[in-house]
Amino acid sequence: MRFTYFLLTFLLASSLYAQNQVNFTLFGHKAYPDSCLSSIWGYTSPASKEYALVGLCNGLSIVDISTPSLPQVAFVGDVTSIWREMKTYSHYAYVVTEGGSGLLIINLQDIDNGNVTFNIYTFAGSGGNITNAHTIFIDENGVCYLFGASQNPFGQGYIALDLTQDPMNPTYLGSFGDFYIHDAYVEDNIMYAGAILDGFAAILDVSDKAN
Repeated sequence: MRFTYFLLTFLLASSLYAQNQVNFTLFGHKAYPDSCLSSIWGYTSPASKEYALVGLCNGLSIVDISTPSLPQVAFVGDVTSIWREMKTYSHYAYVVTEGGSGLLIINLQDIDNGNVTFNIYTFAGSGGNITNAHTIFIDENGVCYLFGASQNPFGQGYIALDLTQDPMNPTYLGSFGDFYIHDAYVEDNIMYAGAILDGFAAILDVSDKAN
């Protein structure tokens, strides 16, 4: 049985590899000299120009890929860290890192002209300050969840922020710290979370972000 499973897996992988060799075409390539990259996301401007948001050890690289053979790059520097992850909401990019600088918020409204503004968000109400996070997710309601914030007084589960009122200065909604959450997906106020340090997956009702 194990050999049959292995054989089927090998044949499927071989078939997919052969298809990829035929069906994929390289349109462009952007090299980074230090090769220190972590995570990638996408953004499409109101003018339908497409951008790649690339996490580097020293900040965020914003790459215009509307003409893939001639990528144009903007850059926002941040604290040095080997880990960086980003998500978007409206015309804003939200970037987390384990370097301890806070939540980097970048306004991409004028990115088509090569211009960005940004803010470092750290304050999260009376509970303390946001300094770091491992991963990030933004749901369909404009709620931003930060995960694995090991240096924060809120615990290492999640920190929830409302982006709808003032995207550059979010509103703290609540937190959860019963166990470490490495990453999660949220839809319809249900969170599907990976508690990797405890060895289980959790499903949480987050209708009340503080409870």
